[in-house]
Amino acid sequence: MGDPSVGGMHRNIKQGLARWNINGFGLPEAGRGPYGNCGRRGLAGPGSDVWNAGLSKNFMLHEGVHLQVRCESYNAWNRANSSAGPTDITSGAFSYSSYGGGGWQMMFGGRIDF
Repeated sequence: MGDPSVGGMHRNIKQGLARWNINGFGLPEAGRGPYGNCGRRGLAGPGSDVWNAGLSKNFMLHEGVHLQVRCESYNAWNRANSSAGPTDITSGAFSYSSYGGGGWQMMFGGRIDF
């Protein structure tokens, strides 16, 4: 068994390469779970970075009548976040990730209070 780390996780995910060296893990014994000899919290994922933002403006239309106009942005910087992928070392797709999550989205809305 060798070192499970291959370094450059984000670069490897973008290039479709493995996140971990599969030869760095021992096969699990029966009843020991899918991670083999990996210690607790030993499989770190790529994480995610999502920023949401919103703007709103309130207008008084008439006495007791208010209008609110708003714009909300989800994943405002349009960052691609990778999925964790399978962590079972007996899986053929172990240590490979794919891009997951939605891209940048905007929502416009209005509300009248009276």
